[in-house]
Amino acid sequence: MTKRILLVDDSKTQRITLRLKLERNGYEIIEAENGMDAMKIVYEQMPDLVLSDIIMPSINGYHLCRLIKRDNLTKHIPVILLTVLDKKIDKFWGLRAGADAFFRKDSPEEELHLMIELLLKQESGTRKTLKLDAPESCDFTAKVAEILDESLVKSTLTNEFRDLAEFVLDENTFNFKLFELLTSILDFNLLGLFYNESDKKDKVLYFTQGEVNVDDKVLTAAKDLIVSKITQRPSLTRQRLRLEYKVFPNNNPYINTEDLPIVTSMEEFNSEVIVPIENEGKIIGLLALFHKEYGKYADLNLLNTIIAELKMVLKIKWLYSETKLLSVIDPLTELYNRRYFQQVLEKEFVRSNRYTSPLSVAMIDIDNFKILNDTYGHQFGDEVLQVISGLFQDSLRKTDYVARYGGEELIAVLPETTIAQAIIPLERLRNKIAENPFVFDLKRIKVTVSIGVAQNTFKYTSTDNFINQADKALYQAKEKGKNRIELAINKE
Repeated sequence: MTKRILLVDDSKTQRITLRLKLERNGYEIIEAENGMDAMKIVYEQMPDLVLSDIIMPSINGYHLCRLIKRDNLTKHIPVILLTVLDKKIDKFWGLRAGADAFFRKDSPEEELHLMIELLLKQESGTRKTLKLDAPESCDFTAKVAEILDESLVKSTLTNEFRDLAEFVLDENTFNFKLFELLTSILDFNLLGLFYNESDKKDKVLYFTQGEVNVDDKVLTAAKDLIVSKITQRPSLTRQRLRLEYKVFPNNNPYINTEDLPIVTSMEEFNSEVIVPIENEGKIIGLLALFHKEYGKYADLNLLNTIIAELKMVLKIKWLYSETKLLSVIDPLTELYNRRYFQQVLEKEFVRSNRYTSPLSVAMIDIDNFKILNDTYGHQFGDEVLQVISGLFQDSLRKTDYVARYGGEELIAVLPETTIAQAIIPLERLRNKIAENPFVFDLKRIKVTVSIGVAQNTFKYTSTDNFINQADKALYQAKEKGKNRIELAINKE
C-alpha cells in the first residue's frame, strides 16, 4: 500500500523540489502551504508521515509538531522537521516539540529516504486507521497560544520552585514559601506534604486545608492512608517510620475559617491523588491532594510538572539531611554514633538536673561476642550486632536515643524515665534477643546480652560519672552469669 506523506512548506518551489524527490521513491504526496491547512489535512486524511518546514507564517513547524503530538488521535504520526537552520538550539527546540527527526534541507536524498522508511516501519505498529473531520470552527491559532501559555506556565513554575532552594536550611521560611506556592497553584480541600529528612528522628506530615475545615479524625485517617502508601515502598528501610502530622495554617486573609464547611469523614473526598516522590530508589517526599469534587485530578499535566519541580527541591533538602545524618550515624548499625550520643546526653543531663526530672541510661553488651566472631566469623558477628541494634531501637520510645557506644556495646538515654520504668522494656528486649533465631549454616546460635542501668541521682558531677555507673552495673551483670539486667541504684 502506497504511503502518504504530508509535505508542508510555504515555498511552492521547495514543495515542488521535495515532491519530485519523494515521488521517485514511490510515496503519495499531499501538500499544504501553511500550518493551519496542514492540521486540517492531518485530521481529514490521516497521512502516514508529516514532513514540514520550520520557518512559516502564523503556525511554524514547531507549533505544528506540538499540535500533532499533543492530540492522542494524531500523536502516532511521525514528524520530520526540515530546515536550513543549523544551530544546536534549533535542533533542541525541534526535538522538544516532539519531532521524530530533524534534517537540513540540503541533506542527501538517500539519508532522508532511509529516515522516512525507518519511521514508517515504527509507525505501522501504532497506526490509527480511522479518519476524522477537522473540529468545527477549530481555531488552531488559539491552540498554538494555548501551547505557548503552557510552556510559559512550566518555565514560571520551574523558576518559582528553584527559588525555594535557597531556603532549604531555614525550615520555617521553607515551609511557609512552599505552602504559599502550592496553595496558589493547586486546587484542593486538603493537601498533605511530607519530606523525608533522614537526619531527623521524628518525621512530620504537614497538612493545609483549602476552603474547608477538616476534622481531626479525618486528618488522622488521611495520615494513616498516606503512611500505608509510603510503607508499601521498599525504600524506607533505615528506620521504622514515625510520622506525626501538623496543620499548616491557611494564611489567606480573605477567608474566614469559622464560616467554612467541616469535613467529618474521608468518604466526603471524591478525588484523591497520593504521589510518593523518589530519588535513586529512596522516598524523599510525598504530595497528597484530596477534594470533594469528582474527577478533580483527571488531568495530570500540571501535577506532573509540579511533582518534577518539587522533586528537584526535595532532593536538595534530602542530600543536606543525608550529609548531616552521616555525621551522626554509625554506618554498621545505623544507630547514632558515640559523639552524637554524648551531645544528646549532655543536653538531657542538664535538663534533668534543672527540672529534677527522671533520666536513665542503659548500656548493653553482647555476651561472648569475641567467641562468636572467632567461631563463626566477623560477618556473622556484624549481622548479630545489626539485628540486636534494630531490636534495641524498636523496644524503646521515639523520645529515647540509642547509639553504638563502641565495639559490641550499645547505649541508650531515656528521658523522663525512672530506673523502674526502664526495666520493663529492657527486660522484654533481653528475652526477645535470647529467643531470636540467629542461624549459621542451618544451625541455631543462641545469643544473649547483659544490661546495666543507671538513673540520674542529681548528685553526679558529670555525664561521665553517670555513664560510669551504668557501666559498673553492666560489669556486675557479666560477673553474675550474663544474660541479665543489673541496676545502679543510689550509686555515685
